[in-house]
Amino acid sequence: MFAPVGAPVRRARQQVGNLTPLAIPSKGVNARDALAVMGPEFAIQLDNVIVEPYGLKTRKGYTEWATNLPGGNAVSTVMSYYPSTATPALQVKLPFLRSDYARFFVEPALADPPPPAGKLFAATAGSIFDVTPGGVGPWAPQVGVGGGSDFWSWTNFQNIAGSFLTICNNLGGYAYYNGAAWSTPVQGVGVGQIGGVNPANFCYVTEHNKRLWFIEKGTTTAWYLPVGQITGAATSFTFGEQFKHGGALQELVSWTMDGGINGLNDYLVAISSQGDVVVYQGVDPNDPNDWRLVGVWYVGALAVGRRSVVNTGADVQILSHYGVTPLSLLLSAKELGTLELKRTSYLVSPLIARLMRDYSSLPGWGITVIPKEELMVVKVPTGVVEFGGQFLVLKVLTGAWSVLRDLPYADFVTIDSACFAGTRDGRVVRAFNGALDNVRIASTILGDPIQCRVTPAFQAMGTPGQQKVFKLVRPTFITTMTPSLTMQILTDYGLPRPATTPTLPTIEHSLWDQAKWNLNKWSGVKAPIKEWLGCHGVGFAGTVQLDYRCGGDTLLASIDFWTEQGGVL
Repeated sequence: MFAPVGAPVRRARQQVGNLTPLAIPSKGVNARDALAVMGPEFAIQLDNVIVEPYGLKTRKGYTEWATNLPGGNAVSTVMSYYPSTATPALQVKLPFLRSDYARFFVEPALADPPPPAGKLFAATAGSIFDVTPGGVGPWAPQVGVGGGSDFWSWTNFQNIAGSFLTICNNLGGYAYYNGAAWSTPVQGVGVGQIGGVNPANFCYVTEHNKRLWFIEKGTTTAWYLPVGQITGAATSFTFGEQFKHGGALQELVSWTMDGGINGLNDYLVAISSQGDVVVYQGVDPNDPNDWRLVGVWYVGALAVGRRSVVNTGADVQILSHYGVTPLSLLLSAKELGTLELKRTSYLVSPLIARLMRDYSSLPGWGITVIPKEELMVVKVPTGVVEFGGQFLVLKVLTGAWSVLRDLPYADFVTIDSACFAGTRDGRVVRAFNGALDNVRIASTILGDPIQCRVTPAFQAMGTPGQQKVFKLVRPTFITTMTPSLTMQILTDYGLPRPATTPTLPTIEHSLWDQAKWNLNKWSGVKAPIKEWLGCHGVGFAGTVQLDYRCGGDTLLASIDFWTEQGGVL
């Protein structure tokens, strides 16, 4: 059909907008690359989220386990005694009537979690307390152990006599627990004594090839006991000749690695305070035909304390001024450039190096693993300006880094499938547990929502060098408790801005934003929340800063941008 003569002709309008989808910054925080070349798989800032294979998941909260510990000081060490007779309690979970798909995002809650198997000990105020049953106390100090600092190294050790928790104080002192009582050995040749050295000078303990090894404080000397013994005649072994950069012996760790056609190789790794890493192989240090030096490497100076090394099972990770270095890489890398590229902390090493440079003398640095969350955690001391008390975390499954903050954790211990943490304010909590922070014992207050920030890398939105106007952003959330969100467009590599997050509504019936989300209520796992939200920004490159408060089951699945094109000026 033809239009009448003289009638106006309607022409197709040219699309003036451009849709740019951004799945998720799946490779995590990038503190190394220049902002102008950083790809969309990276983020400038990821606070309180974990990079999962299917999206950015809000970290879990924490629930009080034991409170009112005397002194109100930090619980700097939590330890577990786990004998061979320990039987994990059955953890009853609440009904979970959701699809298998939903199980990726929401974990069923525990109904009155049982006490851990064995014993859970907390060190604070110069004493050690048995907090296994949990609750509000009162708590009595353990008899026969204590003093010095609240920083202890420890390991469970089992022999024909039974199961023991062996511990050493960072300022010196060796003790062990046999399941009923604590003992503090003294120097001597009698039964239950330590021969050849005063055990009051032992400041670190580990196990290697069925022997207990100790570090003598302020020296480069380690001492080891006979096979299978927790007391007896100690023999010295000095590592100082290998410490080219000086310093004292700071940590010892046992490492078993695959030796290929030769089977498994057992290594004893000694690390100095100045960063020399000395590796020995063998079973008996007294046998020169069995005990040999594998090599000496350098990883940069360690922070103060004795929590800069962690055995992840497959490898040993060392936290130093250079970042986090896997020991296996030292043994295999031939060039310095290769070593740096393959460092575990490659993308965040510049941040660690900067913090270490200014604050390595502060106590509180540490590295550990949380098996149930598949996380490796680097703890930053509370005294660090603008970053104090925060945690750099690596999701092992995805290899992506992010930052956890607003957490009181001082030390961790894993027992069966549970993770407990001592806090800086004198409590013991179940860490990475539940959807809310600070869930208190016997309280009607549900807990505190979790504050997140996500800022993907700046992007040119498909038109490099061309100015554009940012009109709309569509974040897609999958959640059980509706978040409260504000967003700000950042353009041309501008700095992050202070959050202006509205008050989170009541958790049980949380609403997103009444004006934007039309009073929709959400409970359980619902269809994704994915509405276009108005914004404004003008620039050649841009990103969005998302600040939201939510529960620990919230998943940010994607972010889409709608822009209108401008000129090159």
